[in-house]
Amino acid sequence: MPSNDKMIKLDFSMSELLVSSENKRADYPRYFRMLKEKLKKLQKLLSGKVKFSKNWYKKNRKYQNC
Repeated sequence: MPSNDKMIKLDFSMSELLVSSENKRADYPRYFRMLKEKLKKLQKLLSGKVKFSKNWYKKNRKYQNC
């Protein structure tokens, strides 16, 4: 198989949104940071609810749709 030096490999992760094979890191997009903050807030609100209560189901739906 011939080698192709023009190929770039990309890695996606939670801590670094995008890392290339040349070790270049992409900046976090603004929406990604905002989404992480929104998930953090919803998780905190969800943790205060009684599991399987009506309010827990409502918050859980919001958390899953985020």
